[in-house]
Amino acid sequence: MTTSFDDEDVYAVCSCEESTDPETLKWKPLLFGIIRNYLRLRMNITRENMSKELLGAYKYSKLPDKDLPEISGLLKVLDAGCKRNGLAYHLEKGPRDLQIEMVSNFEPYKIILPFEKVKLTLIIAPGEFQWILWNEKKEPKVNRDRVISFKESILAGTKKWLREDNRLNGAYNGP
Repeated sequence: MTTSFDDEDVYAVCSCEESTDPETLKWKPLLFGIIRNYLRLRMNITRENMSKELLGAYKYSKLPDKDLPEISGLLKVLDAGCKRNGLAYHLEKGPRDLQIEMVSNFEPYKIILPFEKVKLTLIIAPGEFQWILWNEKKEPKVNRDRVISFKESILAGTKKWLREDNRLNGAYNGP
């Protein structure tokens, strides 16, 4: 069953008032990050930077089969970060239904990396996109340098993508 909302309903739930300054982006622990040992990088969604495709997806509680420009751009950042660090990765599609009033996030893909403990997740939550890096400190010492380099690549690529305001067209030219 598809529910439809008007633009103002979507903006009220899915956007924030202040845009992200790329120079201030950092991997910030969540409140319970100490216990679960994960970090997140957030990029705010505002009225000005929300693509029409994302607005439409939220309005009808269903994401289109093709990726939104925001997701395409962030996947290009992931691809560049993996190539730079010589990491193979695999994407598995997530469900395409959104439940704005009940569920606080949407995971378009499951990202499979060649690490033992580390997991990376891309989530669209109300008002923001999030890269969440899980279990960074639990990764064996053998891989820690690769994890740190990978994390820095994703951070640098995301900052560049935001600085060039490519959220709306999905473009990414590498770091």
